[in-house]
Amino acid sequence: MHIGPFRFHFYSNEGEEPAHIHVTRDDVECKFWLDPVVLARNSGLKAYEIRTIERLVFEHQALLIGKYNEFHGRESSFRGHYSACMDRGADGSSRAIGRPIACLSC
Repeated sequence: MHIGPFRFHFYSNEGEEPAHIHVTRDDVECKFWLDPVVLARNSGLKAYEIRTIERLVFEHQALLIGKYNEFHGRESSFRGHYSACMDRGADGSSRAIGRPIACLSC
């Protein structure tokens, strides 16, 4: 999902952690825990950008938690269509292992 200059995404190898979202702009990134919404790490974003991202995470918290749970195979009450957006191989398997996933909604 892109909002302005920010890309919201998950990494496929982090399913054991509590629900969180990575947000990147150019070559800088931050990470927010989703429940409760708390900044986990910031690597180069400015304070005003962090405030903007925090507001966006709050606004989309339910969607992000649902997508995180769906992506990592956890139980979730959210039933979106994310799986149709994933980068799939010819055999139907995900090719997203270890790569950021940018599509959170179509």
